[in-house]
This record gives sequence, C-alpha cells and structure tokens, in this order.
Amino acid sequence: MNVQYQLQGMIALECHQSFNQIIDKTDASKLVETISRDLTAILSMTKENVSLACSVACYPVEQILQPKWPIHSTLNQYASAAMQGEQQQHKVLSIGADHGQMPEGLQPHHSSQPLMLIPFILYTNSETIAQAFEQDLMNKGMISPPTYQALSEITGLTVQHANYLSNIDLLAMMHNHYQQLGQDACWQIIEHAVLQSQSKTMSQSKQHNYFYLHDHLVFSPMFSMHHFVTFFDGTADQYIDWIIQQRTAMAAFQVHGLELHLFQPTHWPLNEDKICLGAFEQNRLTGSFWIDNSSDLENKREANLTYVKSQQAGILAVRVEHSDTNSRQYYYPLRPEGIKAIEAHIKQQFPVIAGEQVHILETHCNWPP
Repeated sequence: MNVQYQLQGMIALECHQSFNQIIDKTDASKLVETISRDLTAILSMTKENVSLACSVACYPVEQILQPKWPIHSTLNQYASAAMQGEQQQHKVLSIGADHGQMPEGLQPHHSSQPLMLIPFILYTNSETIAQAFEQDLMNKGMISPPTYQALSEITGLTVQHANYLSNIDLLAMMHNHYQQLGQDACWQIIEHAVLQSQSKTMSQSKQHNYFYLHDHLVFSPMFSMHHFVTFFDGTADQYIDWIIQQRTAMAAFQVHGLELHLFQPTHWPLNEDKICLGAFEQNRLTGSFWIDNSSDLENKREANLTYVKSQQAGILAVRVEHSDTNSRQYYYPLRPEGIKAIEAHIKQQFPVIAGEQVHILETHCNWPP
C-alpha cells in the first residue's frame, strides 16, 4: 500500500477476569466498525483520507512489545495484500478468528494478565492526522460507549478501563511500569531493542546486574556467591538483591522476544573499550544450571548436600562438600527446572550423600561457611 504514514496503535484493555482472547470474524467486523468511528472522531479524520486494519484478538503486552513489532508487522502484511490498488484504499479491514484460530502469525499467547491489547494500523497521507495520532491519541482516546458495549457483549468482560494508544504511548507506559519495579536497567535494554535505536548498548543496575545488547541478543554475566564477594566486596543482602533483579530481568527479556546469552565471567570489571562478544560466547552458560568450579571435588566419594535458600529468592544454590575436607562446589540453577537437573547430576557424581540440610541465607547473616 503506497501511503506516507503507517500509524501503529492499539486499544489497551484493563480487566481483572479471565476471558476468551479470540474473537470470531463476525464479531470482529462489528467491533472494528465502532473502532473506526471512534478514531474518526478522535483524530478529526474522514473516511476518504485514511484506511484501517485491525487484528481483533486480545494480546498480552509482551507479545506486542517485541523487536520489529511482530504482530503489527504481520497485520501490515495482511493489510497490504488486501488493500492493493487505488480502488482498495480508504477501506476498513478486520481480521478475526475462524473456528477459534487467528491467521498465521496473529494467534495471541494465552495470558491472564490484567492489561490486554487489540492492535491496529491506520494508513494515511495526511500529516495532520499523523501528528494528531502521536500527540493526542492517548489523551483524547477513551473508547466510546458503543465500543465499550460492543466489547462487553462480544467478550463478556467487565472492562475497568479502555483507551486508545499509539505504540510510542505503550512504550512510555511500560517505561513507567519498569521504573516503579526498580528495573530501569532491564527496561533500557528492552526499549533499545524494540526501537532499534542502537544495535549495541549496555546498561547496569545499582545491584551490579550487567546487560549487553547486540541486535536481538542480550549478554549478561552470572555471578556466583564467590564471584560476588570477590568482585564487589559483596554481602548476603546484596547477593540476594542481585539474584532477584537478575532473575526478573532474565524472564522479562525472554517474554519480550530477546535471546538471552548468559556467561560466567573470569574477571571483573571488564575493559569497556575492549568488550568482545566472542569472549562472552566462550564462557557461555547453557542448560538449566551451572557449576562454580572455584574448588574441585573428587567424584564418587561420600558428600554432604546443602540447599542454600533465601525467603525472598528461593533456592540460590546447591552446595556439595566432602565430609572430611573443606572442598566444596556450588551448583546454580538458571531456570526453575534446574533444581531437579542439579539433583540428578549430583546423584550421578556423588552416589553416597552423607547428609542433607537447608541453609537459609537471609539478610544480615554471614555467607555459608
């Protein structure tokens, strides 16, 4: 479609109940007609100078907010195919489900989060409409009573709040959300990746979390307790804070479509002028857990097993040590399923477990002895 502006936006729905995220073709068409009338009123536009395409399903924020905006990009492909030629411009395209399935690339991920999004694209050559879209859509964009009623009837939802947003409005809203969670460093990486304003950037948190973005890849060091106390003169309080921040960021990167490459640092700090992604890859951690080999143990010998836990963060590590020496190793889970993998590995390496205990690593306590 040969137009100057492709204005990407969405309806943001705030609701606190589970519902069917899929809307069939017939209901989708009815809803998009009311959406079209809303946008015409909000942006003071006419049908002659704009076309509208809408993917009528409810998507979680993280599925929309990804590098290259994949849902909007797919919607644009369908719209471009459907609206080819001058005679097909100034049209309204609604894409709904057929037998419970959206077209390829538009199937929403199941989610129970309270904020859901219905994406759309406006096509226009009008600079005035484009400016109003970016400047006024969020401020003036409450859905109308007819659209609210249509949404309620189609989904059976009690919607607490519904508003039209541009993609940039969504970024600003999520920026505030991550800031309130204390995840500024994490958000900086997500925002750069989504906007593609820089193919490379780096951010760090006050808790010593470090994130290096290269295109859609995020590299991040995993510090053991030994690393942390050595590199940062750290305390138990600080290590717990670090691992909570790290795990939260890891989950956020993955749901926002970024590929996470974790690595074990051999020294710190890094030389910021000579950062080499190849070196990160050489020490990359794969699988569901990793081992801090700061001390070697003899396999097949009797060993003691200790789960190092925090009330806030859960299991931080599993420690194995020989009963008659001070030798020990720490096993660190990278994902929840890593705990079972660690246990299976330990049973294979150390068939005789002399004792098993839980060490609660809490704030204001010493490191595990």
